[in-house]
Amino acid sequence: MRTLTALGVASLVLLGLVACQDEPVKPAGQVSTAPAAPWALELVDTAFQASLRMPEVPHAKNRSKVQEQLALACLELGGLEQAQAYSKSIVVPWRRGSVLAQLACEQAERGLESEAKASIVAAERAVEQSNDEDTQDWQRGRVRGKLARAWLMLGNEAAAASYSTNLDPAEAKAIADQRVRQAALTNFEAQLQAVTGPLNSGNFEQIKAGLETAELLYAAVYAEADKRTQVDAAMRKGWEKMPLDLRIQALLGMATAAVEHADKGTARTLLDEARVDIDRAKWLLEHRLPIEARWSTILGTSGDKEGAAQRLAQVLELYERERANTVNIYRAGALRPVAEAYAALGQTAQALVIYQRALEEGLENPNSRPRLDDLSATVISMAVQGVQPSAETRTRIQSIATQLGDPW
Repeated sequence: MRTLTALGVASLVLLGLVACQDEPVKPAGQVSTAPAAPWALELVDTAFQASLRMPEVPHAKNRSKVQEQLALACLELGGLEQAQAYSKSIVVPWRRGSVLAQLACEQAERGLESEAKASIVAAERAVEQSNDEDTQDWQRGRVRGKLARAWLMLGNEAAAASYSTNLDPAEAKAIADQRVRQAALTNFEAQLQAVTGPLNSGNFEQIKAGLETAELLYAAVYAEADKRTQVDAAMRKGWEKMPLDLRIQALLGMATAAVEHADKGTARTLLDEARVDIDRAKWLLEHRLPIEARWSTILGTSGDKEGAAQRLAQVLELYERERANTVNIYRAGALRPVAEAYAALGQTAQALVIYQRALEEGLENPNSRPRLDDLSATVISMAVQGVQPSAETRTRIQSIATQLGDPW
């Protein structure tokens, strides 16, 4: 497959500004809730079948990690049975438990109570199989946090509480997020206090988790200006001494909520505030491109599609300038968010161009393990964003998958 030059990519991008104006624009940060098309689940399966060729010894942890990601993608795409089947091949117990616990959440959300309870039991058994020497507390905590969320979705507070103790902030966040989803409006004061505590804790991990949950609360109460203002103030106090990237992500989360509530003025104010921070920070390429892609997505979905396309073209030019200075295992990961931005803006032709480039960049490393990581991440992104590969691209994906083997 031919590789596009910087000029070629930029030209296609700018042409797409005209050619794709009639395509629908997806709300920032959202993915369609409609059942995934068969091709999307087939794409994920291509990577999963490749993962089965990675030897369990000595690669059990790496193999299980990528298989967990693929199974979780199936759940996001609505492929519950496919994800459940995948879980049986995951040899690291807590990662298998993570998939089963998330499966329970998806089943609970669909009102499949008996199935959700069966998945909870299966996830518990997986965690019980974990070797104390090989499994850390946060790994068990990831599963327990999801199980608590599943019980909350099933309406069982007591069962949820039994899984909610002694969790790290990142795992406790899943429970806090679910409580916000269920009670942001009916019990606002309690939810505000639940995020204010972590934001005022002085603990990095707690503040980080608190900011992410506060974003949900901000969006949930957006229509009520007084409540939204209170959440805004709590977030700003929390991020005062935090690294710029967390502040930027929080601002972008708030801007996304403004877009979703058709408040373009507030969205642009928040984007301008984030822009100042983005421009004054020092970034590695693999860290800057995802931020730029998210900023551009929100700008485009707020109504400025031309400005978003121009920014993304500049981002691609930056990639070409800095590519040689970027470690090869990070290059595909830098490009994927840019492709996702084009997809979110409805410019699927441009998204596919960037995905094709990411597929090729993922082959730079001579070892198959990082190649599989990049292949999996790219096909997951394409499937979730709804960017169907062309016949040529699908053939290339299958070729990459088939060629994975020693050395891993």
